[in-house]
Amino acid sequence: MPKCRRAGVGTSAARDLLSRHPGRWELHHVPGNERAVAFWRHALSCEFTEHQDEHGITQTFTLGIHQP
Repeated sequence: MPKCRRAGVGTSAARDLLSRHPGRWELHHVPGNERAVAFWRHALSCEFTEHQDEHGITQTFTLGIHQP
């Protein structure tokens, strides 16, 4: 949805979704998908690690239990 790009909608939705599902997460990005990697680097509001190999980049992080 081009009209929503760069408006924070995706970041807000990603953070909301992740906050509802605590635990260990891995996000994998295929080689060449630098826009996805950049998006998640910005959207993740926690510490994470990245590992790159011939299959792409994997970001790993753990989220705590969401307290309402």
